[in-house]
Amino acid sequence: MAGTRSGKLFLDSTVFFMCDMQEDFRRFIAYFPDITTVAKRMVDSAKILDIPVLATEHNPQGPLGPTVEDIDTSFFKNYIFPKHTLSMLGCEGFANKFHKMSKNVKAVVLFGVMADICIFNTSLDLVDEGFDVHVVADGVSSKHNCERMIALERLRQSGVFVSTSKSILLHLMKDTSLPFYEEVRLLANNAPPDQGLINALGQ
Repeated sequence: MAGTRSGKLFLDSTVFFMCDMQEDFRRFIAYFPDITTVAKRMVDSAKILDIPVLATEHNPQGPLGPTVEDIDTSFFKNYIFPKHTLSMLGCEGFANKFHKMSKNVKAVVLFGVMADICIFNTSLDLVDEGFDVHVVADGVSSKHNCERMIALERLRQSGVFVSTSKSILLHLMKDTSLPFYEEVRLLANNAPPDQGLINALGQ
């Protein structure tokens, strides 16, 4: 159909956004251990695939604290920005860094918290700027799963692509002969979250 976007992802034109994967969220974000596992999977794959990762920490000097230690941020430590806004692009430092590289970027893959607030607002800002936006369904959550389900459905209505970490990572590679294919495939094929996260995507 004319005018329909396919949402294809390519290694040389994709950026990953990791939103507010901070320590204190363990206390009240639904399925937080699961989305931490997925965030780690996405970050580890980005390092192998040489995909840029930009991240935020919401008011990290406050009670939420830093990014969880489970996730290796060493290779993008200079691309983690403190924010106080409800969109990652509302953070001036983050937005400036992203827009400097965005001439080569066509798609952004988002994961983290909260699905109904910062992921939601960031996604809509990116859609308004003309980017293809992919939200990792098994890599986002909120305080309550109802909020997450409705946010994902609302994002679909706005033209955001909602998919799983495995699908996104394998789609990015496309060619099984790539030297790093097997390493990333093994990461992508790790057992997905099994506590209801995937079964509660909202139909």
